[in-house]
Amino acid sequence: MQPTSQPPDVIQIGIAIVFADGNVIIGTRGSDQHLADMNEFPGGKCELNESPEECATRECSEECGISVEVIKLLHREVFEYPDRTVDLSFYLCEPIKDDEAKQLSLPFQWVELNLLESLSFPEGNQQVLKLLKQLNTD
Repeated sequence: MQPTSQPPDVIQIGIAIVFADGNVIIGTRGSDQHLADMNEFPGGKCELNESPEECATRECSEECGISVEVIKLLHREVFEYPDRTVDLSFYLCEPIKDDEAKQLSLPFQWVELNLLESLSFPEGNQQVLKLLKQLNTD
């Protein structure tokens, strides 16, 4: 997949929604990070010449310590925060190795899908949270 071209002031973000057995992986952003102390899915800024899909799988490996397979693009949107604009690509993923998925790197953990609405996520995640809620009821 080719990197998406965006104006230089838009930050390209690849995010892995890792789903297995009715659970998803989430973490908590550090107090020194943008959107501090909020919950998040594994992901981050795309590196030079890296597609959002490649970024999502790389970030999942780096942040959680697991390898994932992308199933599909679940949602994409450009979201404007007061201090930055981000192009968010959320990929539905599944773990490649079950044993690896049991030993996540902190602060990431498996959480039941139906508990997501009780947690604090950034505004830019609200649409994907609605999609995940629909997945849970299908």
